[in-house]
Amino acid sequence: MTFFKYLFYNYYKFLPRLGMIMVGMDAIWMIVFPFLLYFFGGVMLIFFFSDAKMPGVGVSISTFMLVALSLYIFLYYHFQYKGKERKLLQECEIRFAKVSSIWAILYYVLSFVFLSLPFFLMCAKNNGRI
Repeated sequence: MTFFKYLFYNYYKFLPRLGMIMVGMDAIWMIVFPFLLYFFGGVMLIFFFSDAKMPGVGVSISTFMLVALSLYIFLYYHFQYKGKERKLLQECEIRFAKVSSIWAILYYVLSFVFLSLPFFLMCAKNNGRI
């Protein structure tokens, strides 16, 4: 949970520079979206290494929507509900004042890399290279 607090703090400080108005909710979405990419990449890797058949599109979309909404609701109640974000930001201002924001950037960038890895592996497997 400390890493999510670190991400929330860094994205909360970053989003006003982009002109975002609802900074707290957008910071939570900036945590949830890469998490979904990691989740989807992990599921794809599991199907790559096992010979199980992937479920249909309807099952996949509903599963990922359920994961996204449940994670968003959990983070919302943990970070924002009833003004918790002010207390959290004051706590993080002291705790992460001298910590670099490189991990917040890497969290976002590596999610796209982790998502594309299973696709390249699946293409190589279908072409008979693996």
